[in-house]
Amino acid sequence: MIGQKQKFKTDLIARLESMSFHEAREKILTYQLGFEAGESHDICLSWLSCKEAEIRDAREINTQSWARHAAYAAYAAAIIAAISIIITIK
Repeated sequence: MIGQKQKFKTDLIARLESMSFHEAREKILTYQLGFEAGESHDICLSWLSCKEAEIRDAREINTQSWARHAAYAAYAAAIIAAISIIITIK
């Protein structure tokens, strides 16, 4: 019984992984995978939450990288501005 449940979960996850994220998301949210609310749908929702978290994490890492680059550019601009002010005063 437990082995059958685990195999079902594994097969269900494999089925979701074989689809594009957007296709899987749409099918989960519109109950188009062949079952209604219940344990199977809960497994799908858990999978969807994990995938959305992965996408969000990747986007946040990219955003942090861009923010770091912007901070370096702002720091460089401040140094250049300070040097140009000093040169103008002399």
